[in-house]
Amino acid sequence: MESLAKIAQYVQTHPRESSAQTLRSLVAALSEESNFWLPSLYDLNYEHFELAVALLKEWRLGHYTVAADEGLQQTMKAISMPLCD
Repeated sequence: MESLAKIAQYVQTHPRESSAQTLRSLVAALSEESNFWLPSLYDLNYEHFELAVALLKEWRLGHYTVAADEGLQQTMKAISMPLCD
């Protein structure tokens, strides 16, 4: 998942940015199959919004074609973990 790698890099380099927190929440929701507040995507700039949409497309494709790879699941869970101060 190319978009997941880009999100992981962004979240790691900008952990306190609101857009990183929104993307982290999206990853967590997809990973845990839980709810996500879609209106929060409107707060993203266009580049990050497109990244979120790409993630959703890749997730959907992967969800219907093959079972998720364990390494992918670990990456998604690592990104979705809350920050430790």
